[in-house]
Amino acid sequence: MTQEQFIVLLFAVLCVTYLCLFTVYANKKIIAAKEAYQATLNYYQDPETQRQITSYVLANNMLRNGEEVFK
Repeated sequence: MTQEQFIVLLFAVLCVTYLCLFTVYANKKIIAAKEAYQATLNYYQDPETQRQITSYVLANNMLRNGEEVFK
């Protein structure tokens, strides 16, 4: 094996290793984001949270999207 072939092989191994590590890291981040999203979704879909939001909206004369009601 020549020196050039060795360098190309080493570079290929390093690239594959980097891609594998990056994929593992990215998957962990994606899983964490999905879990956070699901927890937030569960919180806002909870009936008690919905009652609190409705109560706050009605008490502050607001529409559901956060805009104030002008009459």
